Amino acid sequence: MDTHVGVSPGALRTQLRQMEELLPAFPQICEASAPAPTQKAVLAADETFFGEMLILILMDLSSGYLLLETLQDNRSFDTWFAQAAPRLEARGIQVGHAISDRAKALIKLAVVGFECASGADTFHEQYGLSRWLSPAFGRRNRASWTPVLPCGSFAPRWMAYPATSVFGGFG
Repeated sequence: MDTHVGVSPGALRTQLRQMEELLPAFPQICEASAPAPTQKAVLAADETFFGEMLILILMDLSSGYLLLETLQDNRSFDTWFAQAAPRLEARGIQVGHAISDRAKALIKLAVVGFECASGADTFHEQYGLSRWLSPAFGRRNRASWTPVLPCGSFAPRWMAYPATSVFGGFG
């Protein structure tokens, strides 16, 4: 309660403008003020495309924190390492295990660059299995919905009686 903040629309607009001006520097200020003890992490590395743009992404799997999200021209080992190494060093992160889609550059990044074990993600395998199994499941699903007998020929006998005789007088 050391400072007073006005509640008039003009004062709030001024405060909001100051906050918006400080917003781009906020992540750097937070990261600079946080202690950076060396910690082991399990990271996932992959690239994605947004239109024509190639985006390299490096994520801490335990927290979901994106350590790296950068636009690049290629996805070679040298590009990955040049982007990831300074970022990990600044955050005090030692990679204990790296998960990827088994791209050669990402395997090399784990084994040579991070000097850790490289593991495969399961997303791509799940997608492959679903493409292989989905036609068979689709055929079975369609077959389960086809009528076995024409409608009305399999009505239970109790449906022919009035509701009073089956349900004991409710009707």
